[in-house]
Amino acid sequence: MLHATIVLVALILFDLITKKWGFGLQEPIHLGLINFTPAKNFGLVFGTFSEFKNLVRVVFFSTLGGYAMALFFVILYFLKNKPVPWFKLSLTIFVSGIMGNVVDKTLLGFVRDFLNIGIGPLKSYACNFADIYLFIGTLMTIVCIYVFGDELWNERSNRKSFLINKRYQITMGLWNVSALLLVCVTLSLYSYSFLKSYIDPHLQVEQQVYQYFFLGLILIVSIYSIIFFLFTIILTHRSAGPLIAFKRYIYDLKSGKADEVKLKLREDDFHKELETLANTMKGFRFTEEE
Repeated sequence: MLHATIVLVALILFDLITKKWGFGLQEPIHLGLINFTPAKNFGLVFGTFSEFKNLVRVVFFSTLGGYAMALFFVILYFLKNKPVPWFKLSLTIFVSGIMGNVVDKTLLGFVRDFLNIGIGPLKSYACNFADIYLFIGTLMTIVCIYVFGDELWNERSNRKSFLINKRYQITMGLWNVSALLLVCVTLSLYSYSFLKSYIDPHLQVEQQVYQYFFLGLILIVSIYSIIFFLFTIILTHRSAGPLIAFKRYIYDLKSGKADEVKLKLREDDFHKELETLANTMKGFRFTEEE
């Protein structure tokens, strides 16, 4: 995960540096099929969504970056023990493309484009390296899903489901989501009251502004609640799994299978000390009362 983060930051910085250079050109530069021509893009990729109102575009694409980053790290965590480096790289390139344009949209209200490729229909459009990342990342992801399908979907573990202790895991997930909702409600009330106080009471504000505010708020909270719940299920799997495996190990010892069984936990499990404890119990004999 550390390597992916470093690559992600490096790609985003390269995109922002090249945008600063390309958008600051006083005159266009023509190099055959490749042209450097500064242009403001009020949409996302190749001007898409530019027909939306500016408020909607800026807010939507700003929060899109948060979704992308959250899902990116959740997926990386899920894939941490799978031998699919090219798939992880493809996701990193794709997310860096999203974040490169989201940074522009958040800070400037538009995306800085400066690359024009004079081939066929591409002559009418300008792009940047973030757009190229998105294109390359999408192609690589599709190819990797096809090539590394077995490594991605086949679980080489006896634990075939993340819900191995449903009551415990779902309860923890709901409690964590409840805590998240409490924080979100507090921040929402603060944001709304700040917005109402900041706007001049004599100023006529379109009702759509408040509708966009609450709609966006509900969407953000809903998506993050789902992400938070799923991440809790994944984390509790790492703690519930070892306890269940240890319990099964004790039952095997009681049934006289001491020479046949061995407790071996996965690398990312919590409670690794149970392996040492299990080894010390090899010669332990249980009585009927136990």
